Amino acid sequence: MKNLIPFTSFRYAAVAVLLIAIISACGQDDDQRDFEQEAFSLPDGITQTDNSGQIVEGNEDPDDWRVAPFFQGLVYIDPLPFPNPVQVSDVLRIHVDPFQEALNGLIILVISENAANREPRQIYNHAQSPLPPGPTVVDLNPIQFSWNNTAQNARGLHRLILVDGSGNVISYGDILVE
Repeated sequence: MKNLIPFTSFRYAAVAVLLIAIISACGQDDDQRDFEQEAFSLPDGITQTDNSGQIVEGNEDPDDWRVAPFFQGLVYIDPLPFPNPVQVSDVLRIHVDPFQEALNGLIILVISENAANREPRQIYNHAQSPLPPGPTVVDLNPIQFSWNNTAQNARGLHRLILVDGSGNVISYGDILVE
């Protein structure tokens, strides 16, 4: 009988570890779902950055450019997209730095403040899967943010949503086009 006790204890321990892992995964799924719901809301405020991606002191929106729970520690948005605000005639630069081969593609969607009834639109697609390690630099023309590709409709507040090739939200943030 002595030999059965350690085996039984091991089984209980294994079951306990498995249950903890399942419960933790459910919590992470909920966190990711909540994050994605926030990402697909209308834009609200910006993190102001200079021409090198440095945050302008006192002008940070805590919701902008957080990394989703599924990608924390695996993807970095650094420096933050810049400049913000961006002139309609300038280029917005975004640096996405995946660890190893953490991303299977990169898609950027836009939601415009002045187009509340429109669906998010795709403005960028890097279909390589997986993305190579190291920074992927994306240069965007702010006119792309407009639903009809005009400078007039590009002006205003826009939410950019970065997703992988499977549609999982990686990060999001708001950009002001002047």
